[in-house]
Amino acid sequence: MTMRSLHNRRLAPRSGVNIEGQLRTRQDKTRCTLLNLSDSGVCVRLRANIGASQGASVTVDTEAVGVLEGIVQWTRGDLAGLRFDRSSNATAKISSYFRLFRR
Repeated sequence: MTMRSLHNRRLAPRSGVNIEGQLRTRQDKTRCTLLNLSDSGVCVRLRANIGASQGASVTVDTEAVGVLEGIVQWTRGDLAGLRFDRSSNATAKISSYFRLFRR
């Protein structure tokens, strides 16, 4: 699948960010960097391979955005694409982040 077709499947436009945080699965955790962010998902760079495979439930905790819950959509090396849980308040947290920190 090409990057263009991946972009066309996204639910919301993404903005480049550089936010440090921690990603947790049920079994493990690692430091991560959020690379781009939207109301529907995020791309993260993992510092360690913790076996976060497609379909796994994860939590990302950052000081800037707070706690975000999601599902791993894809992985490629140390990168992972996460789709936010629609039942969480991720949209409100992300909107607040952009309003307060990205002027």
